[in-house]
Amino acid sequence: MSGRGVGMDVVATRLAELKGSVELTSITGQGSRVILRFQASLVTQHALIVDAADQLLAIPSHNIEQVLAAGLGVCSSSPDGMVLSVADSHYPLRELGVLTGYPASLVTPSDFATQPKVLVRADGQTYAVAVTRVIDSREFIVKSMGHYLRRIHGVAGATLLGDGTVVPILNVLDLVADPLAMTEAVAKMAAEARRQAIRIVVVDDSVSVRKSLIQLFEDGAYDVRAASDGLDAIRVIAEFQPHAVCTDMEMPNMNGLELTQHFTAKNRNQSFAYHDDYLTIDG
Repeated sequence: MSGRGVGMDVVATRLAELKGSVELTSITGQGSRVILRFQASLVTQHALIVDAADQLLAIPSHNIEQVLAAGLGVCSSSPDGMVLSVADSHYPLRELGVLTGYPASLVTPSDFATQPKVLVRADGQTYAVAVTRVIDSREFIVKSMGHYLRRIHGVAGATLLGDGTVVPILNVLDLVADPLAMTEAVAKMAAEARRQAIRIVVVDDSVSVRKSLIQLFEDGAYDVRAASDGLDAIRVIAEFQPHAVCTDMEMPNMNGLELTQHFTAKNRNQSFAYHDDYLTIDG
């Protein structure tokens, strides 16, 4: 045999860029087997649809070894985290909701015992992943996440259900490669981010516009309150102490310009920006 031994590393790096993986196994006297897994831009793939933290997620079937009903196996704690014991085998136990960045809901072994588990294999090791429900198993068309969402940790692509629901297809290797302490840190960081969310007040006399703007900001993880006009906004702002205010220009009682003048007169350090029909006041 000859060579510098860097070829497989190049292959592994390229596969990682494609959200794929390489698995190498060798048996003395028999040879080696190399398995390359990756997804094309538009292919069909068999996957298991599960519910985790009220989110529908798809786990590729080629990563799944077994699906265990709730109550099968024994859940216990260890210094390295939760462990699922089935017969004579022991698997690191994860909660899929936490792995995908949602708040933890399962804390104790008894909590985990009430959930179905999916045994998934990644990077040569088998993990037990707790889910809320197992929904379905079928063939799906895998769609790319597009140019701007090309590199999302733990997501290999997406598929559409018959009702139009978008379901992320998971990259299991990404999700389970980090130790449990990392997933707990993600949950703590998410909780801290919610506590420190930027506060915004939306001011508009149109109910439909208020609801649309509230939804827009909440989708961006902002903490939002609403007011129906400038006078109402003064009360809401005093109570809520927002970081910014997004206000309509033309409103009854007190319009957006008058509201801006009210606050800039009180605090000369405040700034505001004009966007089409809206004023944004930065506190």
